[in-house]
Amino acid sequence: MSAALRRNNAAHRNVAPNSGDSGGSSLIRRRFNAHRIAKQKGVASSSAAKTAVTAAALAATAYARVLGRKIEFASSVDPHDLEEATQHPFDADKTQRQLACVQWVVPALTGCLVVFNALQGE
Repeated sequence: MSAALRRNNAAHRNVAPNSGDSGGSSLIRRRFNAHRIAKQKGVASSSAAKTAVTAAALAATAYARVLGRKIEFASSVDPHDLEEATQHPFDADKTQRQLACVQWVVPALTGCLVVFNALQGE
């Protein structure tokens, strides 16, 4: 084995778990984070909160898509879309108000994630 290859292999063995290396880095990070979650005070609750906020942001994004699709069908000029919209009636004004609210919820939840990451130093 060449000296350059040995240095390269040695460098890869000494990579820190959160250094952003490719390959199995997420598995390594998960293993180290499991230990950190179990041992450090407050990490489990903040990790659970981050997971809940992430799930809420994903759900709000999906709900915004559903609402947007309803409005898209109702305002379409395509006869097939109009037929489908009449099969599933809805209140367009209410749907637009809901969409306006949800479109503010998504960035708010994303901001919460940024705050959690800042508090945890990630």
